[in-house]
Amino acid sequence: MSDTNFSGLSVAGTPISGGVYPYFGAQGKVFFVCSSAAKYAYTHALYPPVKGVTRVFLQDATHNGIQSAIDACRDGYGDVIMVEPGYFLVTTQIVLNKNRVSIIARKPGRRNTVLFGGSASYGAWTSDLLKITAGYFNIVGLSFYSYSTTNSAILCDDAGGGGDYGGFGQFIDCTFPPEGGGVGSEKYGVDVKGANNIDFINCEFIGQLSGGIRFRGGVGNPINPLVKECRFIGCVSGIEVASAVYNGVMDDCFVGTATYPAGMSITQGILSNGGGGEWAIRKCHGSLTAANFVQGIGITTIGDTSGGYTQLT
Repeated sequence: MSDTNFSGLSVAGTPISGGVYPYFGAQGKVFFVCSSAAKYAYTHALYPPVKGVTRVFLQDATHNGIQSAIDACRDGYGDVIMVEPGYFLVTTQIVLNKNRVSIIARKPGRRNTVLFGGSASYGAWTSDLLKITAGYFNIVGLSFYSYSTTNSAILCDDAGGGGDYGGFGQFIDCTFPPEGGGVGSEKYGVDVKGANNIDFINCEFIGQLSGGIRFRGGVGNPINPLVKECRFIGCVSGIEVASAVYNGVMDDCFVGTATYPAGMSITQGILSNGGGGEWAIRKCHGSLTAANFVQGIGITTIGDTSGGYTQLT
């Protein structure tokens, strides 16, 4: 396989080529990350180094292979990191600091490819599992679990300098589950700090202690977020708005209380926690009353003919 294109690779039967996902570049290199020494040896034999460039990395208790793959990427070239199926223990925070990099589960689907930081067995996690400070990224088909009551699974941070830093990215088909079927043990699924134009498409957030997604100010305030076809189950809030957020869209989402695992309830769909801004709500539904769907002051909403939200009874 060439080291500079996507020939022969597919995700769920769809070839990976320039333009399949909005921010892919056609010239990117492809790297692989495996969860065990046996899988690493097998994949390394399939994709040996090319021109001295290692293409396969191991992620385990002593190897931070995803970070090594990111470090091997070239900034702005559309490189792709394919994560093989498995459970990946993360012991050191992963930092995505290269623009136009995509991290994709080779086998999409609920919990086929899980990155977890800490657990009841391994102990608490003390930082965000993945920190994104670059722009134009795609995170596709991965599950993230952070065993922390004070941090999030993912932080999108515009601290790199504003503008495109930490922005113009997509989370597609990602899951943020509770550990071991218990009530949530992480503060937020994704914490968006000032980053602009972040899309969440077909993602699932279960049992976060404060909210599935938080939008807050960083160097700037987040604008143009899209939350589409996502499920917020047993989170305290689906979305928490902690700064001015403009041109937000919440489309065809579900918010509700979980019957399994037990003890996970949701209080509001969108919570203003010192923030505000404008949100368009369309075709959302769930177990909350319409009056409880949007809570707090400062948020202006527009909706479809039903007000954008329908309670399921």
